[in-house]
Amino acid sequence: MSIRQLIRDVGQYTNPSRIEQDVAAILNSNHVASLTPRLGHLTHTSGARHTMLQLAGVLFMNYQGQRYNVPMSIFFPSNYPTEPPVCFVTPTQTMLITPNHPVVNDAGFILIHNIAPWNPNMRVLVLLEMIAAAFSRKPPCYARPAGGAALQRRATSDSAPSSLETSANGRSSSFSGRGSEKDSFAANEMDRSSSASSEPVRSRGHSASDASDISARRKAEAVAIVRRKLLAETREYFENAMPEVEKALAMQKELEENKACVARAMEAANTLLRSHEEAAKDLESQVAGLREWLESNERVDEVATADLLVPRDVVSGQLIDLVAEDHAIE
Repeated sequence: MSIRQLIRDVGQYTNPSRIEQDVAAILNSNHVASLTPRLGHLTHTSGARHTMLQLAGVLFMNYQGQRYNVPMSIFFPSNYPTEPPVCFVTPTQTMLITPNHPVVNDAGFILIHNIAPWNPNMRVLVLLEMIAAAFSRKPPCYARPAGGAALQRRATSDSAPSSLETSANGRSSSFSGRGSEKDSFAANEMDRSSSASSEPVRSRGHSASDASDISARRKAEAVAIVRRKLLAETREYFENAMPEVEKALAMQKELEENKACVARAMEAANTLLRSHEEAAKDLESQVAGLREWLESNERVDEVATADLLVPRDVVSGQLIDLVAEDHAIE
């Protein structure tokens, strides 16, 4: 089923296009996680059950030079991205949650506010990279000891972010978070199994000889995360700015075309002005000639018609003679 169809099946999202973009970015990325979209259910501590779009699978993390797969689930609330996604670590039956983890409580709930302040412009893909970096510093799970107790150990520190209550069948748990998240949910009917290729995350201490290598790897991972984040933000900035740039270029082209039209109109106007100026000079010359003739013939009683009409050429003279003869006959 397509992402769009799953979003439509939920039918309560205020910004479905943003969810579709973020989920598509995660599914198209093969270096951060391997997640599958589906419909999931979260139950509020009040008992209200919510159907949401869920991404279930594994998150990739590197620890002491080896890559591990962390089973996790991501739920998108109805008012996403105003509210952050609800993220869980979902350990398999052979794994346990690391107690007193800085970003994961005993119920597997990922405390996003302990990783980075959430804002509506943040992308889930970038958030997953930050979570993977936090897990690389301290894995959220460790292998269940062989023959050990079946129940997960409860954190005893007062600073622990939440409490854990596990039901008898191990499929449902409730939690109450102490963070900036506004809602507390209970993971219900979450898939606690991962693919057969998923490796359990083991918590191991650092040796003194590996300290420099671990520091270098962490630095390289941090630089890679920052680089990917900058590239994503730069790409988003240019995608948002490109329509305005194209609009400005189109306007500039239109202005250049209008400028050329104005230049052609100015040239035509100047040509017409020069023509009128020449015509005005010619008219002034004729008027001056007429005035001179009038002054010279002011006291003459009769003027011969032939003296008034001076043909320009032979044809004009013949035409004048014909017209005179015609009028004489009449």
